[in-house]
Amino acid sequence: MFRFKQFSVRQSNVPLKVGTDACLLGAWAAGGKTILDIGTGTGILALMMAQRYPEAEITAIDIQAELAREAAFNFKCSPWSHRLKSEVQDLLTWQTDVSFDAIICNPPYFSGAVLSGVKAKDLARHSTSLGLSELFRWSKNHLNPNGCFSLIYPANDSVLLAEAFNVGFNATRCLCVASQPDEAPIRRLWEFSLATSNFCKEEMSLESPARNVYSFEYWNLLKDYHLDF
Repeated sequence: MFRFKQFSVRQSNVPLKVGTDACLLGAWAAGGKTILDIGTGTGILALMMAQRYPEAEITAIDIQAELAREAAFNFKCSPWSHRLKSEVQDLLTWQTDVSFDAIICNPPYFSGAVLSGVKAKDLARHSTSLGLSELFRWSKNHLNPNGCFSLIYPANDSVLLAEAFNVGFNATRCLCVASQPDEAPIRRLWEFSLATSNFCKEEMSLESPARNVYSFEYWNLLKDYHLDF
């Protein structure tokens, strides 16, 4: 069980546990009145958005039934169960007429690594299960005109921007995340929109110059969630 200040996440039946990527994205991504969490896993992103946006109705989907059930359990145990729903859906075949104010995703991004042989883990980690092109195209077709699509991705993957621009998205925000100050980023959090907007780029590190000490920026971003902050 992973405990936050206002909710807990059971993760005994999931291949990938709650990690830094999800915590960063859940605390940073913009929301709205209708939010979709693609590939919800434990439901951590949906729960963080529910805490931040008290009027939001949030739909969380996962292609794996056991993960959707785990998310549903975590939603039921949270203070916002009436605003959260978990569904077993394959994004590529899901038929829905709903448009969302915000779409969030912590996508699978390993493309050249050797598969583990564990189906649940490989679906969660490898882009063979959901490519960037399909992800951006689907999101464009189900996003409200002034809505935003947010995700986290490795910092050195230029393919992400190419795929986003190819379908007509504009980059509106970017947070570059390094392990320590003066090091190269290891992750970038991106926000895309179909509307024209000024681009805002920020940088932060997870640790201060003293190793094993959280940076102020990381503490400030996660202070409403982590028990240690």
